[in-house]
Amino acid sequence: MDGDTPFDLVHDALWKLLMARPSLHSAVRVENRVAFDKDAPLKDQVSDTDLPEMRLVPIGGAPHLYCTSSSSSCTKIWELQIATGEQSLERLFFLEWETFCAMKDWLSVLTALLWHDESFVKNVSMTAYADGAARSDLNRGIRGWSTVWRCEVEMFFATKEL
Repeated sequence: MDGDTPFDLVHDALWKLLMARPSLHSAVRVENRVAFDKDAPLKDQVSDTDLPEMRLVPIGGAPHLYCTSSSSSCTKIWELQIATGEQSLERLFFLEWETFCAMKDWLSVLTALLWHDESFVKNVSMTAYADGAARSDLNRGIRGWSTVWRCEVEMFFATKEL
């Protein structure tokens, strides 16, 4: 039962796109890649070896039951949060570029996902991203640059299948 919802499918596909980029994959250590797919994935204390850290975080959405007489939709929003741990812009720009490149196939990958034998992702948009050095929640107390990329995925379903 767990892991088979459309939300799970999209989350996993986004993460796989990111991790399929070899240079991005090698820039962030395995233990610093947080997909929230296991219990207690965040460390209580962060050291220099814990950075850069990359997290794929669902942050909300907008459900629309019966948006037509027979279908419903839901727009789900994810943030890719990256903390560099460095005050130099070099690592930030590298990670941003690699993220940009890693997501190049996301529309075709996400629109190919199936739930109940039907494709359900109808629109994907990457919205503006924000850089900063003062996000203590994202940097978890470590000085350095961070970036937050937002992804909105619009999904449609036959209401009878819900």
